Amino acid sequence: MVGLIWRVPWETSYGVNATTPAVENSVVFHSSGYKMGCEALELKNDGVRLLWKNDAIAAQHSDPVIINGYVYGYSGDSSSNKGRFKCLELAIGREQWSTDRIGQGTTTFVDDFLVCYDLAL
Repeated sequence: MVGLIWRVPWETSYGVNATTPAVENSVVFHSSGYKMGCEALELKNDGVRLLWKNDAIAAQHSDPVIINGYVYGYSGDSSSNKGRFKCLELAIGREQWSTDRIGQGTTTFVDDFLVCYDLAL
């Protein structure tokens, strides 16, 4: 039997959380659009602890990825194909860099390459 281990409230204005959380070691990063932003949680034996919360990445539909302590992901409204692609330091949530040179899309990490698919307009 599977039981609830911990729960963290994360309610968007539309009741939608469309992205998949990303995990590295004991840290879970998750994000939503709709002006929610993102947060990092540290999983502990006795529950969960909030590491940080900010609006640096607000991923509406695009799953972020974590690579060696850094979060990479699209931020913004995916229906307009506008937004920014960003890198955050996972431990403290500080933005490392951001670009608007690509639109909105999906991201994956394969064979040491960060692969970004976006809609070219």
